[in-house]
Amino acid sequence: MNNGSVVMRLTYGKMAVLLTGDIEHETDRDLIRWGTRLRSQILKAAHHGSRTSSSDRFLEAVGAKVAAISCGIGNKFRHPSPEVVRRLDQSEVTVYRTDLQGAIRLEIGKEEALVKTWLTGNGGDILF
Repeated sequence: MNNGSVVMRLTYGKMAVLLTGDIEHETDRDLIRWGTRLRSQILKAAHHGSRTSSSDRFLEAVGAKVAAISCGIGNKFRHPSPEVVRRLDQSEVTVYRTDLQGAIRLEIGKEEALVKTWLTGNGGDILF
């Protein structure tokens, strides 16, 4: 059922955000067929960062600079998977996690994006 999740790519100016729902690696190859239409600076990591999501090929095809992972503190599924966090790190993706930083807010402009996190109380990280 997870692979039936809605996947959306939103664009504004030069910025693109890929929202992946709960898809798992079986869906990755279908999405990779989108070619350059899959490219996005910001990725909402699939399936809460489950080990069954975000394959190396998928991450390479997306080319994100930032990923947001939605997961609860101490969740019973132990999301996000250390494997996925490692894959994101190896792809040089900056990772924001709700279990560590609370709510993640993106302010997207035509040329840049600003990330603000609830728990760290920062003024925001300007991206791109």
